[in-house]
Amino acid sequence: MKTSRYIKAISVLTALCCTLTFTSCSMTKKNSKTPLWAETSVFYEIFVRSFYDSDGDGIGDFNGIAQKLDYLQELGVDAIWLMPINKTESYHGYDMVDYYDIQSEYGTMADLENLIDECHKRGMKIIMDLVINHTSYHHEWFLKAQESKDNEYRDRYLFTEDKTKEEYHHTAENGERFFGIFSHTMPDLNYKNETVRQEMFNVADFWLQKGMDGFRLDAAKFIDEDMAVTHEWWKEFTKFVHSKNPEAFIVGENWITKLDEVAEFYKDMPSSFNFDLCDLIGRTAQGKTVDLASRVNNMRKKYFENANAEDSVNKYPIDSTMINNHDMDRIASLLRGNTDRIKLAATMLFTLPGTPFIYYGEELGQMGETPDPNRREPMDWYKSAKGEGMTEMNRYDFKGMKYTVADDGISYEEQKDDPNSIFNHYKKLIEIRKNNKFIFTGECETVPTDYGMYRFKTYNKDKTEFIDTVLNLSENNFSITVDYDCTDLLTGKQYSSGEKIEMPKLTNMILTKTK
Repeated sequence: MKTSRYIKAISVLTALCCTLTFTSCSMTKKNSKTPLWAETSVFYEIFVRSFYDSDGDGIGDFNGIAQKLDYLQELGVDAIWLMPINKTESYHGYDMVDYYDIQSEYGTMADLENLIDECHKRGMKIIMDLVINHTSYHHEWFLKAQESKDNEYRDRYLFTEDKTKEEYHHTAENGERFFGIFSHTMPDLNYKNETVRQEMFNVADFWLQKGMDGFRLDAAKFIDEDMAVTHEWWKEFTKFVHSKNPEAFIVGENWITKLDEVAEFYKDMPSSFNFDLCDLIGRTAQGKTVDLASRVNNMRKKYFENANAEDSVNKYPIDSTMINNHDMDRIASLLRGNTDRIKLAATMLFTLPGTPFIYYGEELGQMGETPDPNRREPMDWYKSAKGEGMTEMNRYDFKGMKYTVADDGISYEEQKDDPNSIFNHYKKLIEIRKNNKFIFTGECETVPTDYGMYRFKTYNKDKTEFIDTVLNLSENNFSITVDYDCTDLLTGKQYSSGEKIEMPKLTNMILTKTK
């Protein structure tokens, strides 16, 4: 056990070194182009089709979301991210047919404008998925590009006669091959083409004029096989967006776990999703030993260095954190529906620094595993899994719902009045975070504990305030002895310095100095 404690002590010193180095960088926000509202916001990701149906056709819609803004505010949400809303021919929407039109199944443009207005009236922000790495193969540009090899649309895509490249797909019309990294129905755009670049500026401007507060950039790292082209494009895009709205938030889907590679994108845009931390939280919640604090400090230090590099267009990085999204197995499924472990994962998300994103239904412990449609099943509002506003999966050859079932304890109706529910745990965590806003941009350090537990403190910049997160990740009971008078923010219980606190298996505390 002594050896274990020495190892942990070394990790603490390492974390402190990272923290001191990070602090010494003088994290000034002076001249920052980063939208600072985003760094202290809680975001909520919505698949419109699955969230809430306002007109009884079984499909979620813009008016349905507007009707549930009270729910989101009750939870503590500050901003929402809408998964693709543009005109498309698929259920998921990641294949654009028209960038200036919306998915008619979700409502009208007036309905969307009303949703934007309703969010703003409540002081909430709203961002949208911007899918500009590729289009649908039914997009007007791609249809015209196939008509001849010398028309103006041809160079907007990437055609080849080389049959050895696996990512090139035959078109249905004439047998030619085009680059489409995700699917034969999604041809990639050519960002060496100036018309493409200008048109995507126009698209961004159109939606900013509609009132969107920013964009989630789908497949951001796949703009071009040459990463220099990719990075240069996103720098141009960020500068353009901020020339139109300096407060617009941009967050990239850069699904990279190599720190140096993902950190490069902080030269190009204000934020990127932290897929590495997502994985680390999941592993920790499963009971594996991970020094989260040291890893987070190292990540944030690297992000800041890149954001403040000479060739950066961003000066202050926002770390967008999460524990799952629409492309992943849900955290509740990863943790096999274990309510206690789901709560542990949520506690880590909301007590570590960063801007946290919640995937709809996550706050209820909704399950979901591959294939993708089952990761995106209906938001479960009712005990019976039926009722006003419930959506259905009855189109696009769905194989049927697997996880949206009655009487499973996973619905808003079943959890809203249960103080021990996952929903109310999320509410409490968000409340704690907002009452201690330094958590969003704080610095953290690991505190040595017995094997099977993990403990870390998150501090404000001058270390005059902190929260102390204590997690029993094991199936065994443990105890800790506190060295200061403290209060558990989750329960309100108070403890005196020197007091021994019993921690049953799979429980957690968020301690702070008693005032």
